[in-house]
Amino acid sequence: MQRVPPPSILMISPVTKLARAEQRNSTTAAHSSEVPSRPSGTDAMAQYAPPITNMLTDRQTTPDKYLLWFHHVPWDYRMKSGRILWDDLALRYQMGVDQVAAMQRQWRALRPFVDEQRFEKTDAFFTIQLHEARWWRDACLEYFQTFSKRPLPAGVAAPAHPLSYYEALDFPYAPGR
Repeated sequence: MQRVPPPSILMISPVTKLARAEQRNSTTAAHSSEVPSRPSGTDAMAQYAPPITNMLTDRQTTPDKYLLWFHHVPWDYRMKSGRILWDDLALRYQMGVDQVAAMQRQWRALRPFVDEQRFEKTDAFFTIQLHEARWWRDACLEYFQTFSKRPLPAGVAAPAHPLSYYEALDFPYAPGR
């Protein structure tokens, strides 16, 4: 039996109305370094309990990993890490690639302790995962760089291809196709 959420969840909250009014009235907020702290994102916070909503309403108290879901901020917005948004975003994509590479190195160190068939099959999966982590990083950074107009920070590998390459990729066997 499907449960229907209470009407209060389905209604647009005052925070939502404020955020939408702010978006309509401010065409430069997303490009200004003086971005208001009020919500300006998806208003997904309206579904949460008041203490969580209060935390997410203020971009200063919103955890960095949720910031772009709940707020529009400029590319040079200073994150809690001390880096600007663009650098932090690019380094997070790079971290994903680095973590897969580290997992594969750890797996390869276990070769003497694993039967050959199991080792080769798992290593092949790590190779696929590393390849996909790289193209995902590259495609995302090429796309977002068209908006940020910023160079990649130190420690982030340059994309292997231009954005047009990634846009032309076709995935005929992807779920939902």
